[in-house]
Amino acid sequence: MQKIRDVFRDFHAHYYTWTRNWAADILEKETGKKISNWTVEDVCDVVNKRKESVTELDKMLYEDAEKEFTLISQTGIDGDKNTRTLDFEQVRGKFEENPQVKSIQEHLKKKNALGDRIIGKLMKLSTFAGKPA
Repeated sequence: MQKIRDVFRDFHAHYYTWTRNWAADILEKETGKKISNWTVEDVCDVVNKRKESVTELDKMLYEDAEKEFTLISQTGIDGDKNTRTLDFEQVRGKFEENPQVKSIQEHLKKKNALGDRIIGKLMKLSTFAGKPA
């Protein structure tokens, strides 16, 4: 049992170093450039690519959620379009007020703001160091 505890302590003690090294290795392979040789522009490029990926994924999640609220999804509801829509909204709520939809929108807003903040700080550092941004 002590050996298992020691293994978990080792995992805990080295987790951030291991994940940082793993991420650095992946980034170096993807960019073909050692992290130690990166410029501000290289970091900004990675941040922008991440923002694009997050935006694309959240857009797909949003569109998938939107499908759940289409008239076609409102099966088993009788009456005219207005009655079906009202009945559907009583069960599922309105699309814009759906907690999952709000969560997707909030996630997208937070991640884009984080990326913009990181890029802004990097540009200030680059300018402060006398390097063009």
